[in-house]
Amino acid sequence: MIWYMSIRSLDRGVDRFKKYYPPDLPIAIVYYAGYPGKQRVLKSRLGNILKDVQKMDEKWLGLFVAGKCAK
Repeated sequence: MIWYMSIRSLDRGVDRFKKYYPPDLPIAIVYYAGYPGKQRVLKSRLGNILKDVQKMDEKWLGLFVAGKCAK
């Protein structure tokens, strides 16, 4: 699954995902997708993604990728 979303509302999405998916589900957040000089990819797991996102500077928009393709 891939969503372009506000990082500020990520907690609501993660809460919903946790009802249906295991905590080890691979998750990636792509910041500035398509901008070669700025693009960054944060790889994590569903159980840790909220803590990992807090460490990043970008707080607004990101491409949320969930599933095996996020490995």
